[in-house]
Amino acid sequence: MLEKVTERIYYLMNDNNNERPAIGIVKGEDSCLVVDAGNSPEHGKTMLREVEKRNFPPVKYVIATHHHWDHIFGLEAFDGTKIASEKTCELAKIYKGINLDDKGLELAKEKNIFNAHAIECINKEFQDSGSFAPINFDVAFTGELKLHLGGITCIVNEIINPHREDGTIVYVPEEKTLFLGDAAYGRSKNGRNYYDREKTSALLQEVDTYDAEYYLCSHESICDKEEMQSYWNDLNMGLAMTKGCSSIEEAITNFEKHYNKNPSKNDLFFLESFMD
Repeated sequence: MLEKVTERIYYLMNDNNNERPAIGIVKGEDSCLVVDAGNSPEHGKTMLREVEKRNFPPVKYVIATHHHWDHIFGLEAFDGTKIASEKTCELAKIYKGINLDDKGLELAKEKNIFNAHAIECINKEFQDSGSFAPINFDVAFTGELKLHLGGITCIVNEIINPHREDGTIVYVPEEKTLFLGDAAYGRSKNGRNYYDREKTSALLQEVDTYDAEYYLCSHESICDKEEMQSYWNDLNMGLAMTKGCSSIEEAITNFEKHYNKNPSKNDLFFLESFMD
């Protein structure tokens, strides 16, 4: 079921248990744009059934925010123009020729393409195993792309981020909505969450330039400006308190001196996430 953000912005709720990210949709007068294709053709079709049920205009564009399988394996469900950054197109080649049978998935796991949870979810989503080639982008772009849907504009931008090497965000100025994909998340390093300092700083500087009231991260419900600012504050705190620190103990000492209190569990998460 679609969740309504504004009259022209909706999204399909995420299901992290099954590795289904949120899928966003922007409704124009003439056509729609979908942000991320989902983790399987069935996931993508779920969005299309909602579009049909609500008598939305046809989906003209599908934007991939980055190359991770759960965001692009649903591409074949859509007839619209499939768009990704050149970086995403290149990185997505790792999935070419993968077989979705047990042997193929185990081989992909050995190559660090999928983890155990991903394989479990793929087995649920794909009933028929075999060769799968989800990478079929029609347009590769660099920098910025503006798409007009009739009465509404989508600004598609590459963004440096701490999650992965590639990243694309979609801004809808008329609705003050920013689709972030996974760009605001960290990545797993040595079994824990990790934020790269330079890439996180670049992300924070970039998102600050957008006049947004609503933010959609792929594995969360919609966030308003106040909720998102709280997260940005946590990232800035982690950056500041760990700067120049060689140990987590040193970072905690900085925190205690600066804030005159002990760090909470949430504070510790962000402090630890910025330590190499």
